[in-house]
Amino acid sequence: MDATCIPADIRYPHDVTLLDEARRKTEMVIDTMFKNSKHMGSKPRTYRKKARKEFLRFIKNKKRNTRDFRKALKQQLQYVSRNLRTIEKQAQDNGLGMLSRKQYHDLLVISEVVRQQKEMLENNTRSSPGKLMSIWKPHVRSIARGKAKAIYE
Repeated sequence: MDATCIPADIRYPHDVTLLDEARRKTEMVIDTMFKNSKHMGSKPRTYRKKARKEFLRFIKNKKRNTRDFRKALKQQLQYVSRNLRTIEKQAQDNGLGMLSRKQYHDLLVISEVVRQQKEMLENNTRSSPGKLMSIWKPHVRSIARGKAKAIYE
């Protein structure tokens, strides 16, 4: 089997950054589903501002220890999980037909990211075989290059 390695030009994401991106995408899906729902009620809670503020507090901190990393990871994971439960509930009522193909694909990738991150959080590890590095390009994997500057590319 031939393996090809080419630069994918994606930023190397922190797990917390990846979950923040997933949270924002699930919020857009919730907005789309709510806008096109059959019965208008109150909009589901997503805690957008609070989640964004907690994420920025973590990212702007120069000195991050393991405890802060795990806390931020768990917070963002809880927000994304809550959004996925809301989407599942809305899908039972109205279906997923109102989503675009891209939103549906992103939703599948996000659910896999959440599964992987929960597994890594429970096992207290930072890597997983087949770990997704990007929501937009889920097929991209990092490889060990053995360079002095950066081990992975």
